Amino acid sequence: MKSTIASAFIGLSLLFANATQAASLAPQWELTGFSQPESVYVSPEHEWIYVSNVNGNEPGFISKLSKNGDIEELKWVDGLGMPTGMGMFKNSLYVVDGTQVHIIDVESGKITKSLQANDAVMLNDLTVSDKGQVFVGDIASGKIYTQVENELVVWMEDKKIPHPNGLLAQGNTLFVANLARKLAQQFEPEEYGSIYKINIADKSLKMVNSSYRLGGLDGLTELNNSLVVSHFPAGEIYQITDKERTLLGTLDISTADISVDDSTDTLFVPFLLKNKVASYKIIND
Repeated sequence: MKSTIASAFIGLSLLFANATQAASLAPQWELTGFSQPESVYVSPEHEWIYVSNVNGNEPGFISKLSKNGDIEELKWVDGLGMPTGMGMFKNSLYVVDGTQVHIIDVESGKITKSLQANDAVMLNDLTVSDKGQVFVGDIASGKIYTQVENELVVWMEDKKIPHPNGLLAQGNTLFVANLARKLAQQFEPEEYGSIYKINIADKSLKMVNSSYRLGGLDGLTELNNSLVVSHFPAGEIYQITDKERTLLGTLDISTADISVDDSTDTLFVPFLLKNKVASYKIIND
């Protein structure tokens, strides 16, 4: 299980639909020395950037970076299993790790609680709403979990989202980027993933039209009331609205779970197979 994410999609051959390119990505800084960095978390409200490192068959860890591109502490939190997606609420960082979620106090760097999803197969990404509700996707089983007291329970399952990868809560809506119709090394065009929006109150589901069969979808974040999604391992980064999709840029192989600081229009990208993290300014042409 330790190298599942690093190896499962290396052979993907993706063919992407045409899109406009009215924006671009300008490199700012790049850092190396990570070990299979899978996810980056950043927000305008918090000082630091956090990076989850799968780290092969060794214990996984979380790195702490400055927004200027300095490594504050490479192994800020160590001894984890296979950490992947992250989210934050107040002063707590939520980190997915296999079939559980750790809650870390950002002041002390200590795990205060761990939530278990007893029937989960492979949890991957996580998001926390502005009300503090936690959502976690099981990329293998297609289930989406939420926190009830001290455990994770199934919140929703829909056949339209068989492999939920990226998750993003915005107000009363949960956006979910589906990887594809199946987990495989080769996808046919009709099997490519799309983005769906779910009404949190009644769980009604609708596809974001401009994302229809966009590709093997991974990281999902927001930028000025739009969505930004990455394609692992092709390196495509798209900005999505209800009406159109814009190709922001094509990066190196293995772009994984991205994050955006929309106060500065800055994109942060972990390169899972390159052991590096990079920062890009999003420039509207």
